[in-house]
Amino acid sequence: MTKTFLDGKNVSYNDIYVDDDEAKKAEMVNLSGQMGTPVILVEYDDGAKRQFVGFDQAKLEKVVAGEVTGDELVQAV
Repeated sequence: MTKTFLDGKNVSYNDIYVDDDEAKKAEMVNLSGQMGTPVILVEYDDGAKRQFVGFDQAKLEKVVAGEVTGDELVQAV
């Protein structure tokens, strides 16, 4: 669902498969605090990074539309 949404919005992203990569899996768990996927990491032009877990179309719509940036993301979505 996440990939379909991002593709439909012409948003570029990196697909990281954690099933077969223990290092990437550990990085994901360290970042999100859990084993659930998808983990979405948003990197902004100002260097800010925010992450959230799971497909949430309302959150993604706000991020893609530029309605929230950097530090605002955590509080606004």
